[in-house]
Amino acid sequence: MKRVLLLLVGIAALAVFHAVLYGQTFERKSGLDEQVRVNYVLPASFTRAAALDFKGVIADFQLLQGIFFIGDKIESQNRITEAEWNYLVRIITAVTRLDPYFFDTYHFATGMLTWGAGRYQDAINILETARQYNPDDYRFPYHIGFIYFYFLHDNQKGAQYLELASRNPDAPPILASLSSRLAYYKGNYQFSIELIQRMLDRERSPEIRSYYQKRLTALENALLLEKAVKQYKEDLQQFPESIDVMLKQNYIDKIPLEPYGGDWIFLKNGRVYSTSKFANASQEK
Repeated sequence: MKRVLLLLVGIAALAVFHAVLYGQTFERKSGLDEQVRVNYVLPASFTRAAALDFKGVIADFQLLQGIFFIGDKIESQNRITEAEWNYLVRIITAVTRLDPYFFDTYHFATGMLTWGAGRYQDAINILETARQYNPDDYRFPYHIGFIYFYFLHDNQKGAQYLELASRNPDAPPILASLSSRLAYYKGNYQFSIELIQRMLDRERSPEIRSYYQKRLTALENALLLEKAVKQYKEDLQQFPESIDVMLKQNYIDKIPLEPYGGDWIFLKNGRVYSTSKFANASQEK
């Protein structure tokens, strides 16, 4: 009887040991599987050849892999490592090469790699691929311009990409206006004025022409004031305190029109801005 009891205890102990060992082995295998997955993505050249006429389906599947992988990390509140972000970038790159016309890929990449990971250059590189295959879609240069402006604080490049976006016939008119504002804030006055003038030259809609003309007037008058401020500084070795001072000392004949209804502001570095920020009240809201 004692021998049978000892045998049962031994079997139970072995079962517990097996369960613990199996659990640890399975956990390590899961971790290893994930590590292998993170370190390798099938190259697009292989999947493109293997997919035959089902490239769109394979692209969908690969993109879902990336979405579920990152989504699981976010839902479990685990820190996403650089290696895991690199894995996502490789998946997105593979998908864009497999199906470069799959817009959802670019939309997902733009959101996750900028707001989620701070991988701005990776997002720009992927969007440049989108531009290469979709040259008539204004959304891609627009998104690149937004990344440069909002995340990288590069108004000049932001303005350049918005200007590229604005050239598309389907682009909303506000893109050219935004581009000119960014260039103006960066100090590139001539670029701003030339851009709006080009838009005016090709626009036929009276309403949109009026919109552009208003912006052009504001930019030209701001540039006129800045040239006067520069001359004032060269003559008197100081910047003017106000526009009234310049008017009294004949550096300007009259106060230039600010078509948005704002007041001209002189900064200590000689820049001229307006309290309206060159936007209608409805736009500011």
